Amino acid sequence: MTLAYESVSGLPQGATLAGSNLSSRGGTQTQTRSASGMGDTWFTVRYSATHARDGRIGIHPYAKVKIATASHSAGLGTGQNDYEAGLGFDARAGYYTFPFAHIGYRLVGKPANSNLQNIATYDFGASYVLPRSQANIITAMFSGSQSEQKGYAGPADLIVAWNHNINPQGSGFQLYFDKGLSNGSASYGIGLGGQIVF
Repeated sequence: MTLAYESVSGLPQGATLAGSNLSSRGGTQTQTRSASGMGDTWFTVRYSATHARDGRIGIHPYAKVKIATASHSAGLGTGQNDYEAGLGFDARAGYYTFPFAHIGYRLVGKPANSNLQNIATYDFGASYVLPRSQANIITAMFSGSQSEQKGYAGPADLIVAWNHNINPQGSGFQLYFDKGLSNGSASYGIGLGGQIVF
């Protein structure tokens, strides 16, 4: 389960977000605004069909559900639930480097009087475990998808993250930086999060 709090500046008047990306845009006016509040809630289930060891690629089917907890009136979400299914792949390159990729298809919840469309999603990158302290992990990733609106650029983002695990199970926190690479993405973003592994 992923819970988020969002704080956005420079959001065009009338625009709506899907995560940190523009889902729908306002009219032709150039006025912008700021908004903050709870983001959407994601539930993800993943099954490890194979594991990345002994030269094999790990294959992980997954399913995700977005519960629309972000405020639609504030433009922080579409106000509709989304559903996604896909496959994740990972491997081991040497002792410290772990490349990965995901590809999925998302059924997008469509607010009234909208022309949003379903989209393909994808990402790829690699995580590197720092040799002297295996509690620290650096990840670089490209993340993108088709646009939810016809005629507009889909989101494309370069993300760099630092994870610090405070126990061997993987509980810890994450700090990340997100640089938007298309007009469908925010210019940049920063985030701080945590996770608990049972």
